[in-house]
Amino acid sequence: MFRRSRTRFELRHRGSLTPPVAGERLDAFSVDHLGRPVMLWGGDGIAAVQVADRDAVVLQEWPPSDWTLQPLPDGRFVVVGSRAEWRDGLAEDNAYVYASDGSLELAGCLGDGIEHVQTSADGGIWVGYFDEGIFGNDGWGSPGPEPIGSAGIVRFSSDLQVRWEYPAQQQESIDDCYALNVTGGDVWACPYSSFDVVRIRDGAVRRWVNDVTGATAIVVSGDSVALFGGYQDRDRLVVGSLGDDELDVQATGRLTMPDGRRLPEDTFVVGRGAELHALVGSDWFSWSLDQA
Repeated sequence: MFRRSRTRFELRHRGSLTPPVAGERLDAFSVDHLGRPVMLWGGDGIAAVQVADRDAVVLQEWPPSDWTLQPLPDGRFVVVGSRAEWRDGLAEDNAYVYASDGSLELAGCLGDGIEHVQTSADGGIWVGYFDEGIFGNDGWGSPGPEPIGSAGIVRFSSDLQVRWEYPAQQQESIDDCYALNVTGGDVWACPYSSFDVVRIRDGAVRRWVNDVTGATAIVVSGDSVALFGGYQDRDRLVVGSLGDDELDVQATGRLTMPDGRRLPEDTFVVGRGAELHALVGSDWFSWSLDQA
């Protein structure tokens, strides 16, 4: 697909995200398994969830800040905080499941040090952890129990129960889940320290050797893979194809704004399926591997 190296991959503007009530601020942004924006709006003591251009749902109980938001089946959704202490013999709640009317159904703990949260169409909650959530901090490991995220990647059910963990017998363990992408029946990752491209399918793990280090987002289409970000290369984009055992790099460049300008430093980028989604202020952009 890529016959020569390219220096620029331009985002496409998808729209401006407008609050359902004037004056509300955008507190959290993510993308669901269908590639639709998922937003959490806040203001004047109110928090409201909105998927794409549907009507917003007001939360009847407001969880702590620093959230990731993802939809669940039947109009439900889950809100997850990145940190959760183990203190006084108890795990701090940092996961909240809401009904379609905004009422709180369930609260629990998905562990500390959460880097990524993405849900699948069947309601699975896939979580990738950074190093403190894997090796222990804030009471986990000492004096508390083994961290919930010690495997690096964990799948929870919609009732917040562990259903799958990254196998400990893998040749390369996960020290930090830098990138995660839940798409269709597969889950893709690019973890530290090897940065191998990892595919999880029906619980089985396959890895491809990868020399591109530090990527913070991954997108996949067939055998094509794009890796975004890197050390001292925050807007780098590398495109390659999966061989038998390794990623063959075919193009390297930068992900840019539609007019070619560099991405602002505070740009939030997430990979879902074959698309990278970027939030700049309240503007939503995307870039598709299928259209590259």
